Amino acid sequence: MLTPELQKNIDEKWNACWPLSALRPIVILDLISYLFFFKKISGHILVSENSENKLNPVFANSNTKELATWSTFKTLDEQNMHIVFTSENGVIDLVKKYHRNSAYDIFLKGNLLLTPTPKLLFNAAAIIRLTEDKDADTKGSIFEYLLNKAEVNEQNGQTFLPGYLAELMVSIIQPREKDWILDPSAGNGSLLINCIKYISKRNPEFSKNLIKNFDSGRFVGIESDLTNLRIAAMNMILHGIPNPELKLLNTSSSLSSITTEQPTAFIANLVFSAGENKTGGEGNSVREATRKEVFHLNFILKNCKAGARAAVIVPDAILYNNVAEIITIRQEIIDNFKLEGVISLNDKTSPQFFGASILIFSKEASAITDKVWFYEIESNEKNWKENTGAEKGIPNNSKSILEQTSETAGIISQFRNKNSREENKNSNFFYIDANDIRSRNYNLSFNEYSLFIQQEIPVTPAESASGEKKIIINKIKNQPLFPAAEKTPDPPKRYAKKIIIISSLSIVVLGIAFLAYWVFYLKKDIPFFNKSAAISAKATDSTTVAP
Repeated sequence: MLTPELQKNIDEKWNACWPLSALRPIVILDLISYLFFFKKISGHILVSENSENKLNPVFANSNTKELATWSTFKTLDEQNMHIVFTSENGVIDLVKKYHRNSAYDIFLKGNLLLTPTPKLLFNAAAIIRLTEDKDADTKGSIFEYLLNKAEVNEQNGQTFLPGYLAELMVSIIQPREKDWILDPSAGNGSLLINCIKYISKRNPEFSKNLIKNFDSGRFVGIESDLTNLRIAAMNMILHGIPNPELKLLNTSSSLSSITTEQPTAFIANLVFSAGENKTGGEGNSVREATRKEVFHLNFILKNCKAGARAAVIVPDAILYNNVAEIITIRQEIIDNFKLEGVISLNDKTSPQFFGASILIFSKEASAITDKVWFYEIESNEKNWKENTGAEKGIPNNSKSILEQTSETAGIISQFRNKNSREENKNSNFFYIDANDIRSRNYNLSFNEYSLFIQQEIPVTPAESASGEKKIIINKIKNQPLFPAAEKTPDPPKRYAKKIIIISSLSIVVLGIAFLAYWVFYLKKDIPFFNKSAAISAKATDSTTVAP
């Protein structure tokens, strides 16, 4: 496990990469992963493909042949390391020429996000050196610590999952040793790693002999981004998975091109950065898709065969958007699968996932969706880190992480205990009848239904009509919701008297103001009073003139 001294060394190397460590940390993770795989293949680079004793032709007239191996490269100073890395026939050129013959071909296929400066390269290599001679648990912890420090979000198309969400999704799907698990948007590989951890914790023998017992062909990840693929591969290898089964997404290929078997469990994070609507194919080909999450969700539904189950986190637009293709997806899940639950994320500490939801469904021949369990979770990643040691980069393996956090542990308990779900309803979790969901355009947004299951609030007779309406709706919360709610008439609107009174007062005030303006500003007499004075004067004159 990580020691305080090891954490301090990692922090020093990481902070020395400023400002990238703060502005674009994925660049550092990409470089570290690249160097990691260079280290993996460097022992074979000098050897010819045809003969173990023949020098690789690439090095025939190269001055870097003795420097382009990790054992020598890692000992160079800052400037010489950079020269060997970037010069002609240096590390970058050699990797490009060699990677196709490597077992790690796919992980070296993509170019670096950024050609490193001498300082960045030196510190990245120093972090790789820190992983040497460490056991598998410590190596895995080091990379988890780097991911936690990086907090990589929306920097390369994929929005990486916070730790507590990865744990939650895996605990919901409950992977088993015999499962064939597929993650069609692998990201940094955290979901597949957590599936393996989940199985290992429940089977000590499996954990002790992970390399011997592990069948990587049953834990498969697909990714459209070569940088993410490289990061995920390093993450999995450092967690003791020697040959991670990670594939590059090919939009024109079927699942049979990946495996001849059918997955028994799907687990995926389908939250992508805004505007990232492209799906990558083999090589340089890139095909357009309306939305990446739509493409991946359709892929899961198409390949989810009888008996398979899925836990998929989707952005809020999938839940309520009325675009035809998205409505069709929701309809497919409700009508042709068994949708068991929708867990809404209301955690403002993870803004990229705020409003997203976890869809939990399965493909069963005889079971259909009858009612759906909705839950709103407000737990934040800070609590998860405090309970697990992840804040300091020290994963706690003594027990399941989710068992150490109150709300998420409650979610797992309620989800697995259907009777408990039905008996303990409140404003944060409730059931909705499938027919009511159909009547609302298959809307799966928590907020669409939460108004109708609010706890009854006592009010006095003097309270407003809107309060009375709310009581009526609350009284029908255990009935089919929307048909009953729609029959509840709107309270009568009594605005007429108020309008008349306000209008009358306005007229009086305007009249007084105009009168004052006439008399005091224009210095004119009031016509009504002038007429009376004229009549009086005429009467006086007529009396005086009479003989």
